[in-house]
This record gives sequence, structure tokens and C-alpha cells, in this order.
Amino acid sequence: MPWTHKSFWIGPLIIAAILAILALLVNGTGLRKLYKQQLAESRRERLFLASVGFFTAVAVIRGITIAIHNDIGPFHNVEMHGRHIHHMLQR
Repeated sequence: MPWTHKSFWIGPLIIAAILAILALLVNGTGLRKLYKQQLAESRRERLFLASVGFFTAVAVIRGITIAIHNDIGPFHNVEMHGRHIHHMLQR
């Protein structure tokens, strides 16, 4: 069960923390007025929020990939008999 391992939760928690910090920055500063002015239309707001979430997730996953390659933190390569397994496949 992969969801019981601590490294399974690190990515989503980092993404959530970054998005929460961004939300607090916008809400607590003058950016809120600019946000409401530029994204008054709900469709534009949804597109903006989706792209912010996507690029945040890409940046975090790229950071985790760099951590795997440099043996930082709880991340590591998965190997079997000395051969790197890039993705686990189930039949």
C-alpha cells in the first residue's frame, strides 16, 4: 500500500502548502484588488487557478525528481537486480 509510506504524502503536502501561501499573499496584500479587477469573470479565474495549480505541481514534482537523482530526503531510485525501474507496471 503506497499511501502508507511517508514519501507518498510529501508531494501533495508541499503543493498544498505552496498554494496556501500564495492564497494568503493575495488575500493579505494589495494583490487582492488586482486579482478581483483582472479576474472578475469566473471563467478567467478558473483558467488562472488551474494554471497556477498545474505549474506549482510541475515545479514540486521536478524538485522531487532532482531530490531522487541527488539522494536527498526520503526519496530514492527503485532498483531490481541493479537495474533502475522507471515506472512500476502491473499486469
